[in-house]
Amino acid sequence: MTYTTSTRTIAGLTSGEIGAEYVDTPIIFVIVGTTYFGSIESIASSTSIVLVASESLPTADGTVTSIRLVDTLARYTAKLTTPQIIDVVRLHHPNVSYTMLAQLLSTAQAKFIRATKLNAKVAILSMSGKTVVGMTRTSPLVITSTSTIDTWNFYKDATIDTIKMNANFNVLFYTDIICHNSVGSTVDAYAISINDDGSVLFYDSFGTELADFDSDVAYLYIYYVGTPGNLAALDGSTPELVGEYHEALAHYVISDLYMTRTDMPMLDRLQASKHYRNLYDDNERKAAAAYNMQNNLLSVRAPQTDDFAL
Repeated sequence: MTYTTSTRTIAGLTSGEIGAEYVDTPIIFVIVGTTYFGSIESIASSTSIVLVASESLPTADGTVTSIRLVDTLARYTAKLTTPQIIDVVRLHHPNVSYTMLAQLLSTAQAKFIRATKLNAKVAILSMSGKTVVGMTRTSPLVITSTSTIDTWNFYKDATIDTIKMNANFNVLFYTDIICHNSVGSTVDAYAISINDDGSVLFYDSFGTELADFDSDVAYLYIYYVGTPGNLAALDGSTPELVGEYHEALAHYVISDLYMTRTDMPMLDRLQASKHYRNLYDDNERKAAAAYNMQNNLLSVRAPQTDDFAL
């Protein structure tokens, strides 16, 4: 079996061994004695799978010597569509419109993802032969990620002797930015800072002017938590979370709306709101703990102490 970094694909499985029912299932696999953790995003063919973008994946291609599926409740938990989640909320608050509830659920989803990092992604940018010489803010260098569909814009900011990466609205917040050379080793090429507007500044590590990209940097790995899309009231879309946590979004909205009810005694409103907020908080803590366990125990990269929050 082989792992391909650019497509996050494990190929060479026994035909039909892993089917569509295993989408979202975590896996543990070994490449040259090193253990990696992943989660199945899709089934590419009867003999290959695509993994969810994650900072726990290998940074170079290799031969997979073993692979093991890790069954979790998420695999057996049905995914709810947005209208189905809205119906759960309307059991408590029938007078709130579908459109308003979709907006409230979108807000709840963004909060849940920010707290739990469940929408973690990695953009891999090929930097070989790239230059920002002559590039400007209005005419930047555009690089498309090899691992996601996102594009990233760079230009030379001559006013502060640095290279600037424009804000990417698909990024909720950054967790890490790492440089790799052509053989996959990390390179300490830049000092990096994040501006309040979401743009990223690359400085020379030695404090001198950064005229262009470092020639030793073949790949730029941008680790981030993605901004979730807005949920629609009348389509069949689902939240960008595993099914296990879909109802948590309903709990958050149910809790908030109970505090707006004027047809109930204050004590009843407070008790109902607290009950459903506790249900939401329990799921948020559970999801955050699952992410931290995956990241700290099975990651092949050093854990971060702080996130680059926007």
